[in-house]
Amino acid sequence: MVGQRLPAPMKAVFLAGQHAILIAQPGNPAEAYVMVAHELTHLLTVEIPGIQDLSIPPWFFEGLAEYVSEQDRFSTQLGRPLLENAARHLASEGRWITFEKTKDLAWWMSGSASQDEMGLIFAQGYSWVKWLAQRHGDKVLGDIHQALTTGKGFPQAIEILTGQSVTQNIESWKIGLK
Repeated sequence: MVGQRLPAPMKAVFLAGQHAILIAQPGNPAEAYVMVAHELTHLLTVEIPGIQDLSIPPWFFEGLAEYVSEQDRFSTQLGRPLLENAARHLASEGRWITFEKTKDLAWWMSGSASQDEMGLIFAQGYSWVKWLAQRHGDKVLGDIHQALTTGKGFPQAIEILTGQSVTQNIESWKIGLK
């Protein structure tokens, strides 16, 4: 549904359980495309049977949606030209929202995260997903989705497909950012 009133700074949102995407009035067709691609990625991901039980951290959902839509809407809030540059900047300053913290869906959905924290989470998630695709090929993202549809948990899928645990992958990614 286009032309919806959404709380700032949101421009679009996927409503899980209702299978609806709400979009504020987009500025132009390209912006609308990016918003729809981002939210459709969420729709396709949550359609996985039993998704709530697969230990998928919210930062991965957002990072994947950002990567698929090639979106960069949070970069201006962080003062960086690209989400990836924002993640590099965070690494150099030692500023991180821990991935463990974002696994807590209650924290994520409660509105407890500030706008800055949300931007950081999107930057980190996008950068990690992009790194994963560069290291293992874009196909790994589809393979993760496929592994999740067969009931494998997120940590198990990552380890099977990359040969490293989620934690090891995150550490390798962080080293590469510096």
